[in-house]
Amino acid sequence: MTGFIAEYRPLLAAAAGIAALLALILRVRMNAFAALLLVSLVLVFAPWQQNVSGQGRVIAYAPPSASPMRRPRRPKRSRSISSIISASR
Repeated sequence: MTGFIAEYRPLLAAAAGIAALLALILRVRMNAFAALLLVSLVLVFAPWQQNVSGQGRVIAYAPPSASPMRRPRRPKRSRSISSIISASR
């Protein structure tokens, strides 16, 4: 019986190594997920405001065709069903 176990000892050692590696991967994955949840929770309650003042000029590009005083025109309405029926008679 000992010969049988001794024959498979390298395979058992490899399987134990693989199992230990999978356990380590699982632990790392769970810790990364917990860190992601923690960072998300911290970011929800973090103040979202600008706290750095600045100075300078602002250049806003507006092409000449886009006048702020002109509104875009509405597309023409298609003919109604009653006007189509009356035109066909």
